Amino acid sequence: MEERCYLCDDTCTELCTDCQLVHHCNNHKQYHKIGENGGCCCMHYQRFGEAGRGLVALKDYSKGSVIFQLQPGALGPCVRTESQCMNCFKILDGKTTCSKCLLPVCNKQCERGSNHLAECQVLKKVREKLKST
Repeated sequence: MEERCYLCDDTCTELCTDCQLVHHCNNHKQYHKIGENGGCCCMHYQRFGEAGRGLVALKDYSKGSVIFQLQPGALGPCVRTESQCMNCFKILDGKTTCSKCLLPVCNKQCERGSNHLAECQVLKKVREKLKST
């Protein structure tokens, strides 16, 4: 039987040398290492007729095991709530804003927070350009 990539069904694969359970193509090798502490995620996609594809475990996991860990592709406040801090996402009582970009923040600590910083730098440049035109 021809082994296929656990994620894309490509037939040009290698067997993972760590877990010896998962075949991966070159494009998806990095995504296999999303288990706890960068370990193997012993899962693969399987087709279930008209129901579509699903994720299936290739080994038994203990109750409470971390199977995989992912970071969100985007992070931000919910648009369906009151004004929220752009760094910690707490609902804001007052009208405190960032001194650089004017977006809502809790305090000076959140103004310098990592969730807000990249967006703040971009908006600050945009505001400066708009003022100069």
